[in-house]
Amino acid sequence: MKNIFYAAAAALLIISASISFGAESGTINLTVVDQETGKPIPFRLYLKTPKGTGRRLPNLPFWTDHNTIDSGRLDLKLPTGYYEFEIESSPEYTTRKGRLDMPRNGTDAQTVSLQRVGRMREEGWACADLDNWRSVLEMPVLFRAEGLDFVPIVTWDNSGKNYWENNKLPRPLISSAGRGCYIYPMAGRYEVSGCCVNIFNLPAPALSQDDKSQRADAVGYLQSIKQQYPDAWIDCANIAMDDLPILVALGLIDSVEILDACVGRTYMDVPEQGRPYDRELYPNLKDQVRWKQSIYFHLLNCGYRIPPTAGSGSGKSKNPLGYNRVYVKLDSQWSVPDFWECLKKGQTVVTNGPLITPTVNGFPPGHVFKGKTEYNGEHALLSLELNMTLATREQIDYIEIIKNGEVYKTYRMDDAQKDADNKLPSVDFEDSGWFLVRVVTESPDTYRCAISAPFYVEFDGKPYVNRQSVQYFKNWMLDLGKKLQEQKDRIPPETFKVQAQRWKEARDVWLNK
Repeated sequence: MKNIFYAAAAALLIISASISFGAESGTINLTVVDQETGKPIPFRLYLKTPKGTGRRLPNLPFWTDHNTIDSGRLDLKLPTGYYEFEIESSPEYTTRKGRLDMPRNGTDAQTVSLQRVGRMREEGWACADLDNWRSVLEMPVLFRAEGLDFVPIVTWDNSGKNYWENNKLPRPLISSAGRGCYIYPMAGRYEVSGCCVNIFNLPAPALSQDDKSQRADAVGYLQSIKQQYPDAWIDCANIAMDDLPILVALGLIDSVEILDACVGRTYMDVPEQGRPYDRELYPNLKDQVRWKQSIYFHLLNCGYRIPPTAGSGSGKSKNPLGYNRVYVKLDSQWSVPDFWECLKKGQTVVTNGPLITPTVNGFPPGHVFKGKTEYNGEHALLSLELNMTLATREQIDYIEIIKNGEVYKTYRMDDAQKDADNKLPSVDFEDSGWFLVRVVTESPDTYRCAISAPFYVEFDGKPYVNRQSVQYFKNWMLDLGKKLQEQKDRIPPETFKVQAQRWKEARDVWLNK
C-alpha cells in the first residue's frame, strides 16, 4: 500500500504580520477569526512592552506571559507606545506575530485571521493535557482557546493543596463544558523523593501526609489507590524518577509522560531530580529531552507496553495550558470512558507542535501485528508501511522512524521535496519488535516534536525483549539498593524495612525478565 506524507503548505511557516495601528485614540478593537469561515475564535495573546515584559490585561485569565480571550474579540486600552504581539489558537491554527502601535487618541478596529492547518477531532482524535494546575474557575475559557477536548485539573496533592477542603465535591464528577469538552476537576499529584505521578479517575481526593522532600512508601500508597479504586489511572509525570523501575515492575504505572512540564514553549528546564543522565551523550538541553524518551524506549524493549502521554504543567511551569498534549484515537463516538479505554490500548500521539495521524494497514498506534514461524523454522518477513498525515505551523526538520529503540530511518524534509511520491520507507521485521514515528520541527529555543505510541509486532505470541534494556533497569535497581543502604541510618527502622521489601519485590521481577 502506498503511503503518502501530507503537509499543509501554508503551515510550514510561522506567519508574521507587521500591523500598524495609526488611529486617533488609545483603543483597539481586536478580532481574531478563522480565515476560512470568518468567524471569531478563542485565542491566546502574548503582548510585550518595549521592555520585553508580558502585559497583563484586566479581567482576563493570565499566566506568566499570556492572556486568554474566549470570545475572539478584545478591546485593547493601553498606554501610548508600541507592543510586540503574538496570537495563537491551539496547534490547529497558524501563529501571527507583529507590532502594535498605540496612538494617543482615537479608536481603531483590526481583524487578524488565522489559517487552520489541522482537524484532529474530525479525524477521530481527542486531546488532553494530563498535567494541568490552572484555576478551576478559569477552565471554561482556557480549554476553548487551546482546543482541548478533555481537561483534568490537579486540585489536590500530598503537600497540603486541597481545593475541596472549602468547596463541595463536584456532582457529576465529570462535567460537560460545551463544545464537546469535558472537565474532570479531581486529578491529584503524589510527589515524594523518588516518585512523581498524577492520579485520575478518583471520586474524591486520596490525601497523603507523606513529606514531599522525603522518601516514602510510594508503592504502598499507590497500591491502596488501585485496590480502593480499580479504575484509577496513574500517570508518571517524570519518567526519570528514581522509583520508575520499582513502580513499573509492580504494575503501578498506567502511562508515562514523554513530553512533560520540563519541556517549554520557549525554554527548556530539565531539573536535577531522579536518574542522573550521561552529560557526554546528552550535552545540551534538547538532548536531555531525548534522553527521557530513551528511557521510554528501554521500557518498551523490556516488553512493557505502556502508552505515552504528555503534560504541560501549566499553573506550575511557565507553559500555557495544552502546550504538551496527548491525542487519543477513539474507537467510537467521543466520551470520557472511551478516551481512557483507547489510551489504555496505546492509541495515542503526543505533541507540543506538529499534528500527526499515523496508521499501518488502517490501524492506529498500539496495534499488535502477528507473525508466525514457517514450516522450515524460519520467520517470514513482515513488512509494514506507515501512512501518516501531518499538519504543522512550523517548518519540519526531519521525520524519524524508531525501531526497537534505535533510529531505523531518518527522513529529512529536503528529501521529501525531492521525492515525488512522498513515500515513507517500510519497516521490516523478522522477529518480534516495535516501532514508532517521531517528527521534529525547527525551533532554536526549545525541543518541539510529535511522537506516536508504538506499533507492535509479535511472532508466535512472544513479545520483544532486549537483554541490554533489561540490564539497563537491573543497573538502575542496583543503584537504588545502594542509595537505600546509604539512607538506612537516617530513616526509621520500620520505614527502611518496608522500602527494602518493596525493592526486593521489584528486583525479583527484573531478575526474572
